[in-house]
Amino acid sequence: MKKFISFIVIIISLIGYGLYNKEKLNIWFGMNDHQQAAHQFWFTNKNTLDETGTSALPFAKSVTGFEYIVQSPVEQDGKYYFETTLYINGQYPLPIYTVVKAVDGVWVVDQNATFHSAGDASLNFYINRYLLTLDNAEKFLVGSSREINKQEIAAQIKLIEQMFNDKYIL
Repeated sequence: MKKFISFIVIIISLIGYGLYNKEKLNIWFGMNDHQQAAHQFWFTNKNTLDETGTSALPFAKSVTGFEYIVQSPVEQDGKYYFETTLYINGQYPLPIYTVVKAVDGVWVVDQNATFHSAGDASLNFYINRYLLTLDNAEKFLVGSSREINKQEIAAQIKLIEQMFNDKYIL
């Protein structure tokens, strides 16, 4: 009877572990698709940084931890681009694209492309935020319109260009 109870406890423990930790089980059972590769990449790197205090990722020494949110991907030229937001040290959002590609039939994260995507991802994030703000203003503010004339667009582009020039052009 004790062996039977021990067996049941082990089975329940394994099922509980599997439900809680699906990403690790997927690697054990050889599942590999682009979504699993993206999620596993961040899961593994987050755990490594949390457990050892070090990371193979190109983070500055001031990064002591991060959280991540991986969104649905967009497929382009045989690669998948996942909108991803990292929350560095629990407070600094960093939008990037997790880029996943097939290498010899196995989906892997292209680290170089991923970490060089921060500029594109943040620009896309803020453009979408701007458009959402215009939509919400039209819905909830009397007399507001989503329509912008060409002069307003030119003025806003000039302002953005000036901000970039002031900050990044030496």
